Amino acid sequence: MYDGFTCCKCLDIQESPDMLYRYVCNLFVRCVRDRLPKSVKRRLKALKRLQSEANKVESRFYEEVHEIERKYMAQYEPFFQRVMLLCQIVQYCF
Repeated sequence: MYDGFTCCKCLDIQESPDMLYRYVCNLFVRCVRDRLPKSVKRRLKALKRLQSEANKVESRFYEEVHEIERKYMAQYEPFFQRVMLLCQIVQYCF
């Protein structure tokens, strides 16, 4: 029900206190960022670009790690099967 005083964002903020904190932080950051000299803004943009490139490299790294883990998981499978068999035997004995 619309009472004329609340809006969609206000309703979301009331449901989640963290949302208000994030909203205020974003306003503060935007306010500070808008007042920075152009040279600092350019450096920040360059740093963001570098961070984005680093994130792409890190993403590829974890993709390759996942592939290696999958490769070796297949090699470990016979050992896991034997361990499971031994555990079942021990359980059966006790």
